[in-house]
Amino acid sequence: MPASATAAALTDDDLLCEAQRLARRTQEETTALLRVLMEVDRRRLYLREGCASLFAWCVQVLHLDEGGAYNRIEVARLARRLPAVLDTLERGAVTLTAVRLLAPHLTEANHVAALARAQGRTTREIHLLVAELSPRPPVPTFIRRLALAKAHALPISGEMASSGGLPDDESALSSDAGAPAGRLPSLAQAVPAQNLSALTLGLPPPHLSLDQAQPEGSGARGPGTATLAPLSATLYKLQMTLTAETHAKIRQAQNLLRHTIPTCTVVDVLDRAVTVLVRQLERQRYALTTNPRPPRAGRTGKARHIPSFVKRAVWQRDEGQCAFVGPRGRCRERAWLEFHHVIPYAAGGPASVENISLRCRAHNAFEGEQLYGARRRPTAAAAPEARTVPTAPGPVLPRESAEARPDNGTADGNEGTAVAHPMRARTRRRTARERLALR
Repeated sequence: MPASATAAALTDDDLLCEAQRLARRTQEETTALLRVLMEVDRRRLYLREGCASLFAWCVQVLHLDEGGAYNRIEVARLARRLPAVLDTLERGAVTLTAVRLLAPHLTEANHVAALARAQGRTTREIHLLVAELSPRPPVPTFIRRLALAKAHALPISGEMASSGGLPDDESALSSDAGAPAGRLPSLAQAVPAQNLSALTLGLPPPHLSLDQAQPEGSGARGPGTATLAPLSATLYKLQMTLTAETHAKIRQAQNLLRHTIPTCTVVDVLDRAVTVLVRQLERQRYALTTNPRPPRAGRTGKARHIPSFVKRAVWQRDEGQCAFVGPRGRCRERAWLEFHHVIPYAAGGPASVENISLRCRAHNAFEGEQLYGARRRPTAAAAPEARTVPTAPGPVLPRESAEARPDNGTADGNEGTAVAHPMRARTRRRTARERLALR
């Protein structure tokens, strides 16, 4: 029997258990492969197979992709020096990618503590741990014009860190001694755009963008692409490509801040702009304010509107995180948050602090499906049949009579006729109460 048919026949609980079993087996098989690679590398058996390196043997003979082969070889060679790595991998406490990122920074003295801190971490959190183990100095802040790929494209590249300043004159940004004053020479004309950060900062380009997972070598340097990477526990490097309009706004904000901050930098502009934006969005979305109005009596009735003081209390209670709790713990999503009625509004649930909770969009829809059933979106061809309510068999009106029937949601004297009308609100409320009683 095909695996897909076997999986389709499993119950929900059995399917989750099977996924965990297969993931566990994958971890064990990966660890076993690493042990074999360690011995193949020690004996240099790849040479007798006609391959010049272990990497070539993994790609050409084992048919691993280049990234997977590189990760496994690096971890296998690390495990020869630090055997505790294999035990941690076999338990499933850390991922192969996490160990590969930590490999250059692990020593005999710190590898036990570092592997313990890496357990259960995401790739972004592993990058931050690497920055703590090997902090890098702040990068200089500057804005440099990129090479023009097309006549109508004028992208501006800005590389900003959490410290450093931006000179007033763009001519001061150039390190070329022979450049005329007031004219910015294009560094991107000498090197490809994707290697610009490596040349100007003296650092290797990041493997992936943490924001958009944009490969550095893909050549995509249009407006909106950005790379955010930690330099240390408290510093980050931000590299982005801006449009000329955004660059002009940054300059204007920098000039306006001179009275308050004489040595205003791009970092100061970015920090103040983000602070204002966060406060504005929190006020619009969750009614957060420094001087809230006292709640008025009778504002938590059966109305669908959620009062502002309820939004503030729920946001602070749930700490800006989805409050759905599953068998494995609480959901950690902090994006796409929505206000959720614990007792649905259709069942008479009030808009009170006790009955409102934060849910991410996925879990809010999931709990709605558990209560009301999954939503079905009929196709255009099946839409008329999906909108009809079947009744007892009886005579069917001709098409012209059906079209002439008044559109008031009732039958025009013909019993047994299929009448097209939406489900009434009273029926929805009664169904919700019945399902809540069955919980």
